[in-house]
Amino acid sequence: MMAKYAPGTYERYYDRIPWGEVDYDSTTLAGVGQYAGDGHKMGLWVGAAWQKTYPNAPMDESSVGTYPSSPVISNFWGINLAADGRRFMNECTNWSYVRNAINTMVGNKVFYVWDSEYVKLHEGWVQFGAAIGSSDRVRTQEQELASWDTNVERGTWFKSDTIDGLLSQFEGLDVKAARTSIDAWNRYCDQGYDEEFQLNPKLLLPIKTPPFYGSFLDESKGTRNLLTVCGGLRTNADMQVCEEDDTPIEGLYCTGIMTGDFYASTYGYPIFGQNLGGVCGTLSYLLGRDLAKL
Repeated sequence: MMAKYAPGTYERYYDRIPWGEVDYDSTTLAGVGQYAGDGHKMGLWVGAAWQKTYPNAPMDESSVGTYPSSPVISNFWGINLAADGRRFMNECTNWSYVRNAINTMVGNKVFYVWDSEYVKLHEGWVQFGAAIGSSDRVRTQEQELASWDTNVERGTWFKSDTIDGLLSQFEGLDVKAARTSIDAWNRYCDQGYDEEFQLNPKLLLPIKTPPFYGSFLDESKGTRNLLTVCGGLRTNADMQVCEEDDTPIEGLYCTGIMTGDFYASTYGYPIFGQNLGGVCGTLSYLLGRDLAKL
């Protein structure tokens, strides 16, 4: 079903799809939250049409922890470099949109570089996944900086007193081109305007104050996650499943992630709980309310 309705997603995750008998007791499948599409098939068997939007939108993302923390579901806001040492996008975007950009790149790695002053970007560093109200939910700048050094000690991040010394630690990066890109970045920071991608001027933080830090995202080692593929059955505004000519199938309804045409291209994260609050919560509630009136 992925090959048919979301071929690009299928190709990216083929090697990680848990082929074989489905474990319906599992809440997640090896970072690829895929089941066998049983609900979709039951709808198709009784005459339902597929959604009009093609291909189906994946809900995939970068792994958390590959770069400094962020209070939002966001990409790293500092300089992002491809293996050829060049910037390839406006860095201020969310997980899923940067995933689309990475999918178009040659090579399997993205490199991140920042300096010690980057810690001043946030007064408090919110930790993704930490429970609301927990003592470790928000780090001070000092605690966040200490966490960077912890990652360096673990060998997952890099640190140096010089930019060249930092870049030399990256495997697979064109160091000369990367240095040129960082020099251009610093020039944009000084002038307050990003000539390449028009990054928000508030995020143009120069890379000048040692020590310098770096990390990377390695696609070849499975650092991407697929939660699910969105959509499926053709569904109207009353949550009725429809035939090819958009005629509702009597008595058949659809809510939740398999609701067709609620998403296109990719699942974005501009609103927290967009899916859970939308097709899973609100529209399901409205359907239940309307059915109760019958």
